Amino acid sequence: MLRSSEKINIIKPSKIREITALAPPGTISLGIGEIRLEKPELLEKTIMKAVSCSSAGYSPNQGFISLRQKISNYYENKIPPENICVTCGAQEALFTLCSALIDEKTKVLIADPSFLAYKPLIEFNKGTAQTFSLREENNFRPDFEEIEKILKKGIDFIILCNPSNPLSISFSENEMKKFSDLCEKYDCFIIADEVYRELYIESRPPSFNDFTERAFVISSFSKSMMLAGWRIGWFTVPDAEAEKFIRIHQFIVTCAPVISQKTAELLFSETGEKINAEIREKLGKNYKIINDFLRGKSDFIKITSSNAFPYLWCKVNQNDEDFVKKMLVQKLAFIPGSAFGRNGKNHIRICYALEKERLEKALQIMS
Repeated sequence: MLRSSEKINIIKPSKIREITALAPPGTISLGIGEIRLEKPELLEKTIMKAVSCSSAGYSPNQGFISLRQKISNYYENKIPPENICVTCGAQEALFTLCSALIDEKTKVLIADPSFLAYKPLIEFNKGTAQTFSLREENNFRPDFEEIEKILKKGIDFIILCNPSNPLSISFSENEMKKFSDLCEKYDCFIIADEVYRELYIESRPPSFNDFTERAFVISSFSKSMMLAGWRIGWFTVPDAEAEKFIRIHQFIVTCAPVISQKTAELLFSETGEKINAEIREKLGKNYKIINDFLRGKSDFIKITSSNAFPYLWCKVNQNDEDFVKKMLVQKLAFIPGSAFGRNGKNHIRICYALEKERLEKALQIMS
């Protein structure tokens, strides 16, 4: 009889995948966090150029030095190329860091609500997950008195998603400094998930690499450049011992896809800035469309203000899971807020990053 490891039972099916599996044919998904706009023509040309100059062989485990240098430049050379590892998307970066940093003695602090992969990965590596609250009555801002009380008891790492998934809210610079100062005070490190950093509405938030030398920073081009399926991301480490983390990465994947690495190199440029600006412009138009629509439905849905794309975090006038199931019958998919933590109860996450015609059809069904 097949015997699997006990820890495999720690990993439960993602609520996002559950909703996707339940959706009947023809469902319009406002749930899954993928940028599904019409592909910018300039992005297509960049991809074709990358394909033409890529080999079919491996790259170094850590990623091409030419790409890592461009990532270093992105962080204003605060992080040297040898402290950067190119990965198969941000998810692999998160898995690699959790595998390298967390064991049965490790305590990790995460926000409630926060991205639903954090807690399972902490527990899969036998660590202990604790939470601090982002509450509706405090506009989902961090309460640093609560956070400091938890840190005093002993925490090894804080995982922070900035801008937040599911909230699409960025921490202020003052809040980022407070997190950094508290980590210095209580000998704690930050794992910063900055995948949505380039999907800002008005001004780009800083990186945690700008505030502290105690940050492991994760990012990718899945969202900001619409390259979700290309699996290209990276992480940075705060000291000269990056080689330890590469050891784990090299046995998870040999290297990130070479074509994706070459595409990323070309996107760290003025061309990439133009593509990202076009994506944000389209998201901005969608944001206005759905905001205007939902403002007129305030009797059953309340919008939380955000300063980043591509999510709306909304309170509904009923149980969030019941609401999502009812909408699935109408062939509309949302993600229940409770999937992201207890403070997500009676909320839903809406992803409006799809082509305008599909979004308008979804709103027509809602109305």
